[in-house]
Amino acid sequence: MNYDAVIDSWQSEMRNASTKLTEQAFANCRQFAQATHEMCRVDQARFMYLGHRAADHFWAHNRAHRTLETQGYPGHYGCRARLSGPKFELSWYYNQFKRLNDGTARHRVISHHIPKDGQFNYYSRAFSKAHDWELPIILDTEYGFQLIRRLNANLTVIRRKTQMNLRLLDSLERHIAEFEEPTHA
Repeated sequence: MNYDAVIDSWQSEMRNASTKLTEQAFANCRQFAQATHEMCRVDQARFMYLGHRAADHFWAHNRAHRTLETQGYPGHYGCRARLSGPKFELSWYYNQFKRLNDGTARHRVISHHIPKDGQFNYYSRAFSKAHDWELPIILDTEYGFQLIRRLNANLTVIRRKTQMNLRLLDSLERHIAEFEEPTHA
């Protein structure tokens, strides 16, 4: 599609008061707003994919340190990337390991969600209990999460604005339909 040609076409029709052309303008504006809204949903799924790649980076390092020789084993932090409807979440949790009283060396894992203090990021003090090997990987992963959260916040604004535009288009269409023809005095 040649956007300049479309712009030129609409500009050449500025003085054409055709009802059919007015209806087409409203229909095209609605299609654009609806397509933009839906593409934001698609982009959010892409951000979810990118969030999983950042989480995979963390988990690869976490698994690499799961040996009996690793000081501070096991790692206490975990992260999650999740998309449920319009809710997008990149979060961290702290794991506690309670030894089972069954005579084995197994543990029960109790996960505690860490609340996010900042608008787009966790403050580094949220990870104060991290082991020396954990903290750099957490901060690196969290920086990626922070960028994705900012991108998602921008999408949320776009989605909200497209919904607002759809409502405003309805109001404008009703208003234009109520225009009265001039009367000759």
